[in-house]
This record gives sequence, structure tokens and C-alpha cells, in this order.
Amino acid sequence: MAEFKAREILRVTEGKLLQGNLETTFQGVSTDSRSLKPGSIFIALKGENFDGHHFVSEALAKGAKGAIVERPVRREENSHFCIFQVTSSLSALRKIAAYHRQRFSLPIVAITGSNGKTTLKELVYHLLSPCFTVLKTPYNYNNEIGLALTLLELNPVHQVAVLELGINHVGEMERLREMVKPEIAVFTNIGKTHLEFLENPWGVLKEKIALLRHFNKKNTAVFNSDDPLLRKWFLRERRKFSLISFGIEEEADFRGRSLILSDKEIRFRVKAVDFALPLVGRHNVYNVLAAISTGSIFGISLKEMALSLKDFHPPRMRMNVLRINQEGKKFILIDDTYNANPQSVISALESFSYFKASGKKVLILGDMLELGSWAQACHEEIALFLREKKIDILLTFGKYTQEIGKIVISSGKIREVRHFTTHAEIIEFLKENIDTGDVLLVKGSRLMHMEKVVQGILSEERVSVI
Repeated sequence: MAEFKAREILRVTEGKLLQGNLETTFQGVSTDSRSLKPGSIFIALKGENFDGHHFVSEALAKGAKGAIVERPVRREENSHFCIFQVTSSLSALRKIAAYHRQRFSLPIVAITGSNGKTTLKELVYHLLSPCFTVLKTPYNYNNEIGLALTLLELNPVHQVAVLELGINHVGEMERLREMVKPEIAVFTNIGKTHLEFLENPWGVLKEKIALLRHFNKKNTAVFNSDDPLLRKWFLRERRKFSLISFGIEEEADFRGRSLILSDKEIRFRVKAVDFALPLVGRHNVYNVLAAISTGSIFGISLKEMALSLKDFHPPRMRMNVLRINQEGKKFILIDDTYNANPQSVISALESFSYFKASGKKVLILGDMLELGSWAQACHEEIALFLREKKIDILLTFGKYTQEIGKIVISSGKIREVRHFTTHAEIIEFLKENIDTGDVLLVKGSRLMHMEKVVQGILSEERVSVI
């Protein structure tokens, strides 16, 4: 647990001590009074729908020794309780995390890209954890707050840290880099994500590569050689730092060959070593190749990695294949509801094509968000792609997918297209229409909460995953 003296907090945050003793020692940092541990310091963050300043007294009651605030709060009667006032609580959290990170000289792997970050993080952790004590970002803690809290978990037993870095605004990557200061950076791909704020794929690339500022020959960047934007940029900048490439189509240091893709596994070969994993989709071959490339930096052999990865399973809501038995009806439900952008939707649809259904193939699709002025064109791109796929029923949810439905139905390729305005309506339709042999894929952006559809099906009585 991270430990700080009050005088360290004051110096690092450049704040002002309103109350308390500079010799106070804090054990841990908390941003949530509900899970706060006695002895910690509470940081009162403020967001659109919450304000931590309302919970300073609760933090004291639960045993916090101090609080960091942006505005003056009621002085606590406990004179030993430290109160620091800063310009920005979020900035203070970042500064404390960056200060703590500098206490350790361990290698940090930073993973970024438009798609596949969480799966890749779990793959790298899976490869490294038998050999090293590894800290990783839990769940999807890939923003400023999540990464700061992860870094604050660093302790002397850790030998490596594997962190996922997600951004959607200009300038965010620079702030994350300043906190993390990685030695190794891994880039999955550059796609049409967060275009509402980053304008175009070049804007996405520009923001992502800010991670490499101050990298030199002692640092290593791992990149996807099949991604045209990444390949062009890294080939131009290749003399600035060490490079490792991975891919399928283009020449690469770790190139996947002899691909075999099915509804149960992916198989491929790298340098005469065969890999087989219980994953679905060509996109996951790229994720595994990126993990293999990263594992090689730590001296793990290809044979060791092939053996280790045989039992890897994807994180929740990322192409999770659930084989369902509901009162004798046996069908497949593919949960890919964590997020959606054009590239990830196309990857999911390509993976969907590997499933041979004796019954119906049903696609439940929610909007792709944060695309700004690109939204209409990106959804039309998906509509045109769908017209070439064998799907029996399309269920849409959201403003833009409704337009997809109109385009697709005019082609006559999909026999039934329906639009819904609530998750409950989708669940009810599926309850009445699912049958043995059906295959369902559920996909949509995070804020569309398409996981509610999956939960609705799984919550039914007498449903089991086989």
C-alpha cells in the first residue's frame, strides 16, 4: 500500500494545508468514501454526476486521516485530520500517482490502440505472470483516474507492470504518459474511434503516439505492421527507438502464418511454432501476436508462450461465446458488448461468419458512438458490409442503427429487420423467437449498454451455460 507523509502530499500537489500536521502519515489513497480504508487520504474528485466534496465528513468517520479538496470545506473538529486545498483534485491524484511510480525502477508495459487493448493486456499478463510478479490495470481502468489508482498499488514485490491506456480527447495521452513513464509501448491498431474529439484517424494516431515522447533506443515500441498508419509512421521514425513488429499480411518480426479460424479456436504458426487458443476471430490473432512480441522482450520462448496460451480465455464482454441451454433449447450467444467502433464491428461480423447455424443467425446491434460528423458515414459503411453477410434477423437499437436497418432491408438479403427503443423490448422479442440451433451476436458502444440484453437472456429461469 502506498504510504505518504503529509509534507510529501503538500510538496507534490503544490497545494495549501488548511488543517492538520505535516508529520501525519497516510496509508493508501482513496477516491471513493464507500471503499475507503482507515489511515488513507481521501481525494474529493468532482465529475458531471458526483462531487466528492460532499463526502469528506464520511471519509473522516470511516478512518481517513486527511482529504484533498478543490474548495474550502467545513473544518473538521478533529484537528489531526489533514485538509489540503489544491487547484484540481484530479491533477493532484495524477501527481501523487506519478510521484509514487518514480519510487520504482521496474519495466512498465503501456498498451494502447483503437481496439483490443483489454484482451491484449490480459494476454500479456497471462504470459508474464508465471515468471514475474505483475501489476496490471484491473477491469477497464484505462483512464486518468483508473491508471492513477492502479499505479498507487505498486509495491516492492512487483517486477513488471502491464497497463492499458485509453484516450478520447486531445492531450490525454500526454497526461497519462507523464504518470506512467513506460519503457515499452504496444500499439494494437489505429481506427475510427473517438472521432467526435480527435477528428479523423490521423488525429487518433497523433494522440496515441504522444505515448512515445522521450522514448529513445533504450525503449521498445511494438506495433502492428499490417496497420497502414502505424506502419508508415514507425518506418519513418524507426531510428529513434527499438522496434518490434507483428502482423499477418506484411513482413514482421512476429508474423502469423497458416491461419485456421473456426467458431471454437484460432490456430496459426510463428517461426515454426504452432499456437492454438480458444478464441474467435482474425482480430484475436493480432492480439496474440502483439502479446507474443511483448513476451519476447522478457526472454520468454515461443514454445513456452504456445504452451501457456492454450488455456487463455478472453475477458468479459469481448467475443465471449456462451453456449446456452434454456429448457431444452440449445443456442449460442456471443457477448461482444463492451464497446463498438467501425473496425471492431466489422471484426465481430467476420467472426460471426465462422459460426454455422442450423437455426437462425441473429444480430443485435446498438449504435457506435463518439464518431461526431463521421457517425452517419460509419454506420452506412456497416450497412454495406452487412449486405454481404448471411444474417437472418437484424435487431437495431439507437438512432444510427435504425438507418442501418433501412439500408439493409432494401437489399432484401436479411429476411427480418426490427428496430427497438428499449432493451426490454429486445429481450422480450428474443425470448419469444430464440430456438435450438440459433446463433446470436450482441454488439454496441459502451453507452448503449447492450450487455443488458445479454443479462436479460441469462437471467431467465432454467437457463444454463454449457
